[in-house]
Amino acid sequence: MATWPPPDAVTWPDVEAYKTWARIGDTDDDELIVTALGAATAAVKERCTNIPLDAGDVCPADVAQAVLLWTNRLFARRNSPTGVVGIDETGQAILPGRDPDIVRLISPWISPVLA
Repeated sequence: MATWPPPDAVTWPDVEAYKTWARIGDTDDDELIVTALGAATAAVKERCTNIPLDAGDVCPADVAQAVLLWTNRLFARRNSPTGVVGIDETGQAILPGRDPDIVRLISPWISPVLA
């Protein structure tokens, strides 16, 4: 990692940032959003070890986007707890366990593991 903070640095997403991004205008599901956002943020912070521990509220824009995507997956998952989505015309679809877009977004900020 060359410099900190990166030129595209933003703050870690909060509930209002997620709701704006997801175009949610009401407060009906705020409690669920808080839970999903907290879990997604914690998971990303745990994986992105190349972000300095003293970075505070600053994170790279691609990492913030990954948090928003992961939050959305967790928030939507309440409608498919078994990982199966029913689609009337085409049958069922199984949700994959990993989102390749999230992996790509956080991969520059993950330290390689050498065994």
